[in-house]
Amino acid sequence: ILIVTLRVALPNVIRFCCCVAVIYLGYCFCGWIVLGPYHVKFRSLSMVSECLFSLINGDDMFVTFAEMQQHSRLLWLFSQVYLYSFSSLFIYMVLSLFIALITGSYETIKHQCEGDTPVSQL
Repeated sequence: ILIVTLRVALPNVIRFCCCVAVIYLGYCFCGWIVLGPYHVKFRSLSMVSECLFSLINGDDMFVTFAEMQQHSRLLWLFSQVYLYSFSSLFIYMVLSLFIALITGSYETIKHQCEGDTPVSQL
C-alpha cells in the first residue's frame, strides 16, 4: 500500500515541489544579494542554499541569527524578517502541505481498497 500511495501522490508532489523550488530560489537570491556582503554564510549562492536547508532542519539556527547583530540596525531588522519568514513558511507550511498531499493520496487508496467510491479532489 505504501508504493501505491507514493505512486498516486507523485504527480501532485512533483507539481508542489516545482512551486516550492521557485519560492526557495527566491529566498536564496534575496539572501545572497542583501545579506551576502555582511554574513559569511550568505557569500555565495550555494552557501545560501546550504544555510537555508540547514535552517529548515533546525540546525545552526542560533549562530545564523546571532551573527547578524554585529551590523547596522536596518540590516539586522531585515535579516530577522527574512530568517523568521523563511523558517515559518518552510517548517510549518511547506512541510505540512507536503505531508497532507501524501496523506490525501493514502486516504484515496484506503477508500478504494475498502470498496468505497473515491472522493473527488474538488
